[in-house]
Amino acid sequence: MSQHGTPSVRRIGFTQLARDDLPRNEPPKVNIVFVHGLRGHPQKTWESDRTESEEEPGTSLSKRSFFARLRTRRHGTSSSAKENSSEDNENSPTKQKVFWPQDFLLQDIPEAAIWTYGYNADVIGGLFQANNPNSISHHGTDLAVKLEREITNQMPIIFVAHSLGGIIVKDAIRRCRQPFWLRAKMIVFLGTPHRGSGHAEWGKIASNLAALALQDTNKSILRGLEVNSEVLENIQGEFLNIADSARIKVHSFREARALTGVKGVNGKIVEDFSSTVGLPQQLEMTESIDANHMQMARCRDKTDPRYQAISGVLTQFIRSDILGGHSAVELEASQRIPVNESYHYLLPPQNRKFTGRDAILSTLKDRLFVMRECQKLAVFGLGGVGKTQVALEFAYWVKETQKQYSVFWVPALSYETFEQAYADIARQLNMQSHRDEDIKESVRRYLESDRSGKWLMIVDNADDMEIVYQSTGKYEGIDRHLPRSKNGLTLFTTRSREVADAVAGTGVVDLHEMSIEEATVFLSKSLVRKELLQDKSTIEELLHELVYLPLAIAQAAAYLNRKQTPIKKYLALLKGTEQDLVTLMSQKFHDDTRYHESQNAVAMTWLVSFDQIRRDNSNAAELLSFISYIEPKAIPQSILPGLPVEAEMDAAIGTLCEYAFLVRRGDDDMFDMHRLVHVATRVWLQQNDDAVTKATASAIHHLWSIFPSEDPENRFIWREYLPHAQHALRVCQEYQDEEKFDLCSGIGCCLLEDRRFEEAIIALEETYQWRKTLAEDDSNRLASEYNLATAYRRSQRIEEALELIENVVTIQRKTLAEDHHDRLVYEHELARVYLSAGRIGESIKLLKNIVNIEKKTLAEDSHSRIASQHELARAYLEAQRVEEAIELLENIVVIRNKTLPEDDHARLSSQHVLGEAYLEAHRIREAIELFEHVVAVEKGLDMSDNDRSVSQDWLREAKSMLDI
Repeated sequence: MSQHGTPSVRRIGFTQLARDDLPRNEPPKVNIVFVHGLRGHPQKTWESDRTESEEEPGTSLSKRSFFARLRTRRHGTSSSAKENSSEDNENSPTKQKVFWPQDFLLQDIPEAAIWTYGYNADVIGGLFQANNPNSISHHGTDLAVKLEREITNQMPIIFVAHSLGGIIVKDAIRRCRQPFWLRAKMIVFLGTPHRGSGHAEWGKIASNLAALALQDTNKSILRGLEVNSEVLENIQGEFLNIADSARIKVHSFREARALTGVKGVNGKIVEDFSSTVGLPQQLEMTESIDANHMQMARCRDKTDPRYQAISGVLTQFIRSDILGGHSAVELEASQRIPVNESYHYLLPPQNRKFTGRDAILSTLKDRLFVMRECQKLAVFGLGGVGKTQVALEFAYWVKETQKQYSVFWVPALSYETFEQAYADIARQLNMQSHRDEDIKESVRRYLESDRSGKWLMIVDNADDMEIVYQSTGKYEGIDRHLPRSKNGLTLFTTRSREVADAVAGTGVVDLHEMSIEEATVFLSKSLVRKELLQDKSTIEELLHELVYLPLAIAQAAAYLNRKQTPIKKYLALLKGTEQDLVTLMSQKFHDDTRYHESQNAVAMTWLVSFDQIRRDNSNAAELLSFISYIEPKAIPQSILPGLPVEAEMDAAIGTLCEYAFLVRRGDDDMFDMHRLVHVATRVWLQQNDDAVTKATASAIHHLWSIFPSEDPENRFIWREYLPHAQHALRVCQEYQDEEKFDLCSGIGCCLLEDRRFEEAIIALEETYQWRKTLAEDDSNRLASEYNLATAYRRSQRIEEALELIENVVTIQRKTLAEDHHDRLVYEHELARVYLSAGRIGESIKLLKNIVNIEKKTLAEDSHSRIASQHELARAYLEAQRVEEAIELLENIVVIRNKTLPEDDHARLSSQHVLGEAYLEAHRIREAIELFEHVVAVEKGLDMSDNDRSVSQDWLREAKSMLDI
């Protein structure tokens, strides 16, 4: 209790202070409202011990008092009287408190009605009370509502706010209706973190202590105190706008002393940079109070420098600015922003399903209304990513919070929609135009004049460079009719990077797909049957397949609502054949949030852009056509059809990137295409059968011409190209041409070299079936039989391999000389099949003959000659002719160690087989040394666990033999 017998101060809401010993002779002329901060109280925040003069105001916060308060709460003392008693016993020998807003200020400023406002912002609340989970925004809303409802005397209002209370006050002002701004004359901030506090850790320590007492913590408020918090920046930006417009005066007091003696806190709670609002000098004054963050709001007597500073600011402002001979009516009339009913709003209906997008909305608010760094911005992104809805949500935010702005919505899908919008604006403005006058020019001139006041124009769907800038026939580029004024702001939405750069320069803001959280909420709002949302894993899988694209999610929800289809069935369609996906994504659906002129179906929404590309850059259209045949992810530039001039290639790729159809991976020449855009390219091509036939032949021819051979030196290239070539073959199943099967054969051989045997067999069997129609001795047919036989052998399908390769060798012996390279290659494969079939003698006979011939015709380190010797050594080993095997293998290993890289499969294979031979010869330590080397190298290779385990098993076997 204060020295004047303070009546009960409400913990929550407003309390008007009074003193029995101060009869009021004159009615008050101004309101002063005190708002406490984090962990504060509407009375205790402003209370001080009368004996506190013994302690310097900058000394440390009493740990003893702090922990005593915790102990009191932990042991069940919940009433405010008991809390006050506990704190008084710790700190004050006289138990006398000074509540200076009542004890001193009521007497010194009798013209004021003084109020306290309380809200639950305790980081640690009472043990038996659930902590209020409301966020800063909820507290601001509550204060705004209660201000207008409970302080109805229409007198000017001055706020005195400590710490977090200042943020609540700013948030409340921005949420109040515009007439209330006229009453808010001044705010005195005491250590308010306008840009976040660098020491929210202090609050976290208290939160941890509360957890020991089984206490809830209000984490949403703590999040709001971090530096550069998005919550605070939004409040700050809007408040700056309002304060500047309504001429609200601000006096910011900074804490001059650090808070010490509390673990985890070093320095000031609110640094100097954060404790100022940032208004022009004529609106904001800043000074320091010689106290720490906790003590700066407490005054022990009227001589206390803190009281003299705060009361002096209030007294001077009230008696000079508010009561300096002006009536309330005159004050209102003199305000910079009168209540004006002449603002105009021409907007589509608000989208009640709008979800999330906080980051880009914050960026738009910040750049146009807080920093005011530009007058034009362009939101750029893929069609269907939600640009229009973001712009619409922003427009309604401006309407609700920036009351001095008119807002006009102008669709730019075509010249006609632009003209219609301008005609609607003219009607909204009651403009009178002459018969021969261009209404667009009349609107432009009016908006460029001071009569129009402040305005925001949103030019939506400005996707076509021709519509924006070029004149065609009776139409002029719409840019000629866009107003340019210091009072105006313009926001464009576009799917064209070229348009975005042209209209906004550096003011381009990229919009990407939704986050999984945003997409989940959006789907929830869009689905009629909410029970479908219970299967969270299926929902996540669905959203992943829809790549978090808002239009795709909206279409899926419409399909599920209309068809009553289970989500898993819809997922199966998404993952089905390409035609299933094309059909699904091509279905139109009703969507009130989109224009009637625009395409709602996901696959159709980009067709207009594709046609624009075909019109403006035929090279880019050709690239788009080719990409529709390959995988949409990890597209190397080297796989794209080349152009004669490098600059033309750069321009073509640039055009696709400008529309966001291609996205470059960092600085690499690697690109990705949105999966659903890829589907749309197929729909685009299928609109013209002749175009499909030509594009298919062109794509296959190009891939056939660039696909590398299975030479191991090409491994990196073929691994980049394989997914794209395989995708093209799947897309072109109906297309039959020799080049297609040449490509199919090349793919199979590379897969075989990569030990992907099952995939290789599929490709090679398809090639073989196509070439079976050729003559028996046709070289292409024989090559396909040889490749397939090799694949069968390597996958242990020996009988099938033997049947094919024996036929090939029989034919070759009739037509080719004994030392012909092709004949030797095929006989070599036959010998390997014999060996795999256990026909060792036949294998050795064939291989010895091949080796003898190659000694005469090939160099010692020739790959073919070494391969034949390696195979002969393996045959010797199978025949238990170990020493002959070792002699050959040691020579092979020496040569391959010189000529092949350490991780080459052939080099490792020779080392491995030599290890086996050493083991057979009981040269165990030499075998172990080789196996250890092979195992170590294979650890770093891209190979199956099964293949890697073979060498590991041999190593274990060798070590076990050493133990014996």
